[in-house]
Amino acid sequence: MKKLILILVILIGINLVSCKNNTTTKDTNKEKLVNRAESRNTPANKENNPVFGKWSIKGVVAYSPVSTYGEEDIKSIEGRELTFTKENANCFGDDVGYLDIIMDNPKYETTDIDNNKFFDYYKIELKDIDITASSVKKVNISNDQVDTTELLIKDENTLILIGGGVFIELIRVN
Repeated sequence: MKKLILILVILIGINLVSCKNNTTTKDTNKEKLVNRAESRNTPANKENNPVFGKWSIKGVVAYSPVSTYGEEDIKSIEGRELTFTKENANCFGDDVGYLDIIMDNPKYETTDIDNNKFFDYYKIELKDIDITASSVKKVNISNDQVDTTELLIKDENTLILIGGGVFIELIRVN
């Protein structure tokens, strides 16, 4: 009987040590995830976000092989102003009606996309939208209720809005 109690005490002790080590591992993994998320915190999540401000639709830069926008759609939105701020952002999608949707509390996530990945996804190259660099910063804007609005940062005064197989140039409004 004493041997049985001794074995139970040893097993419980091993289990407690194992749980403590497992918790430490989980905490370390959680810490790594937080650090990784902080390192991904690009200017798109800070006050000096390069897309923040008022932008005007200049016109189409290019179409993907398949597009949901016609010539009349594009004419109807040229000159329209869009706003991207910490509090809200205009949406853009497969039809012009998306521009009437304003998302509250948008999340901005910036990633680099090289020409190969860009081509794999959109079936056109960066040069087709007048970007001569081998990669470009892509900003995904979303919240819990609205799908992502996608932007490319061409330069500090020019964005490319992507949706419905069309690439639309936006010019910063001063």
